[in-house]
Amino acid sequence: MKRIFIFLFALAMVLGFSVQTYSQTWNQVNTNGFGDANNKMAYSMAVYNSNLYVGTNKSNSGAEIWRYDGTNWAQVNADGFGDAGNRAAYSMAVYNTNLYVGINNWNTGAEIWRYNGTNWVQVNADGFGDTGNVAVYSMAVYNSNLYVGTYNTSTGTQIWRYNGTNWVQVNADGFGDTGNVAVYSMAVYHNSFYVGTYNWNTGTEIWRYDGTNWVQFSADGFGDSGNVLARSMAMYDNKLYVGTYNNSAGTEIWRYNGTNWVQVNADGFGDTGNVAVYSMAVYHNSFYVGTYNWNTGAEIWCYNGTNWVQVNADGFGDTGNRGAESMAVYNNNLYVGTFNNSTGAEIWRYNDVDENWSDLWWNPSESGWAANVIDQNDVLFILLYLYGQDGKPVWYSVSAFPSGTNPSGYHIYQGDLYYTTGPWFGGPYNPQNVTYQKVGTLTFSPSTPDDAQLSYSVNGTNVSKRVGRFIFH
Repeated sequence: MKRIFIFLFALAMVLGFSVQTYSQTWNQVNTNGFGDANNKMAYSMAVYNSNLYVGTNKSNSGAEIWRYDGTNWAQVNADGFGDAGNRAAYSMAVYNTNLYVGINNWNTGAEIWRYNGTNWVQVNADGFGDTGNVAVYSMAVYNSNLYVGTYNTSTGTQIWRYNGTNWVQVNADGFGDTGNVAVYSMAVYHNSFYVGTYNWNTGTEIWRYDGTNWVQFSADGFGDSGNVLARSMAMYDNKLYVGTYNNSAGTEIWRYNGTNWVQVNADGFGDTGNVAVYSMAVYHNSFYVGTYNWNTGAEIWCYNGTNWVQVNADGFGDTGNRGAESMAVYNNNLYVGTFNNSTGAEIWRYNDVDENWSDLWWNPSESGWAANVIDQNDVLFILLYLYGQDGKPVWYSVSAFPSGTNPSGYHIYQGDLYYTTGPWFGGPYNPQNVTYQKVGTLTFSPSTPDDAQLSYSVNGTNVSKRVGRFIFH
């Protein structure tokens, strides 16, 4: 045993490793439905006065607003603000040191409520004087004013601007097309204001506003009438991103660089069940989007400007979590609110500071072989040293890349496994003598910061072992 220990120690010192660890996990931070399964959706989310606020959809007694201080939840409004017809808090924004919430009411029209941290007050006339404005699905601040977008199937969506005192409508109903029944998304980009419509007939439209004039800034449906809705919108890396609803081909993500639009994902991320991207957020220099998937549950995808990778288990392990309705960054964590029609909305917290997997990994009951892992920018170079059929040492290497997420919330790393030969170390170096031969594949799937499943194949022989970090005593 002492000889093996020295052998492993020498390899570790030569190859180098670190035992620095971090956390990368999803954790549910509320009880289902905040204790009431009728709170089926966590539809809106915002950070205000150092707390996280969540607005629900509750059809029996009215929307609830919940506040989270990082430890405890507390409801801060009366159900439905005293009116059971106020069923859903569809939008939230912080404006002029107050929190604003947009409420859906099919009977008397949408309401806007303002909160100063203590008291709530309604700040608009029901439906802005038109009961056809039944909901406010979007809300954003632009040029020191608050803007909201309504849902109106009669005359078309309306955009209303608020200066803290008065409301004024700033668009023609439906932008001149009654088929534009709603604005679900809003964002500020390059000093202009962008909104995305819901149009079941010809496809979603993106409109740009400079404070005076509106101009349509996309082809209807981005060229596909199946893209009926721009469900989400956000800015990342100095570009504007829009997520669509498309129940035929699957959701699409479109990026605008100030000149051109380009789609940046495969339709539905390769699954037509991902019909929409409901939420977006920028977190730790990466871009996160949350999907709606009726079949397998909501998916969270992370984008670094080039590649997408899923970072949660489908539905967070429950297919009932069909949609990632809302998303916000609070206290250096990413929060996601779900739609769950069975047990009630769930709030999930994510910390993406990935584990540094650099270390010497082994199975303590099988001394003599090990894997040295070097982790750089979430790519693992793994040197696997084993014994061949002849009992002599043999080394294999792999560059393993993230290929998904396991139920523990960690990336799964996969790559091709290679056997290499080269010139004798005591003689002249000739690069022509270096050869590479693919012998199989390797998968490294951590389940905890110190435990992983190592699976590999060499020339048709498949091996799967539990491994842990090698600890010096």
